[in-house]
Amino acid sequence: MTFTDLTDPTTVKVVDPENLAPTFGPGVSLKRITLKITDEPVTAKIESVLGWFFEVDSLTPRDKQPRFLKDQTLSKE
Repeated sequence: MTFTDLTDPTTVKVVDPENLAPTFGPGVSLKRITLKITDEPVTAKIESVLGWFFEVDSLTPRDKQPRFLKDQTLSKE
């Protein structure tokens, strides 16, 4: 997902990881994601960038939320 305005949670946009062009422009592709665990100090906390993050129930608009708990998944099964 991405936000058109980081200060406004209602501007969330779902990004299709298999088709990034509609969101980021033609020719954009995701080649790799690297996660590294480090002992370095935190440089920014999510609260400083997305101050509203812990105040909302869901980033998915209510009319787009799955009806049943079993349907709530991030995978494309």
